Amino acid sequence: MKKFADERRDAALKDSRLEGETTDLHGFVDFGNIARIIVNNWDHFRAVIPSQHWLPQRMEEIEKSRNFIAHNRMLLPGEFQRLYMYITDWNSVVGL
Repeated sequence: MKKFADERRDAALKDSRLEGETTDLHGFVDFGNIARIIVNNWDHFRAVIPSQHWLPQRMEEIEKSRNFIAHNRMLLPGEFQRLYMYITDWNSVVGL
């Protein structure tokens, strides 16, 4: 995952017309890989996230909506409610 993010950052740095933050490697990680990164570094997150099983389930559901929006499609009201429920659940669990 780090290699993939490094390659994306390097490509962005070479493209001088692109503006924005290019030094933080986190900005070049795919959303779908965030859960894997957290699980692979579990010792840093175990106090905040209830279980390694819970996290990928939530992230997978949120990613479905994220991908839909990222490809310029509109969410229907029921999908907004589901996304709101997952984010509210996430915020409650991690203490936000």
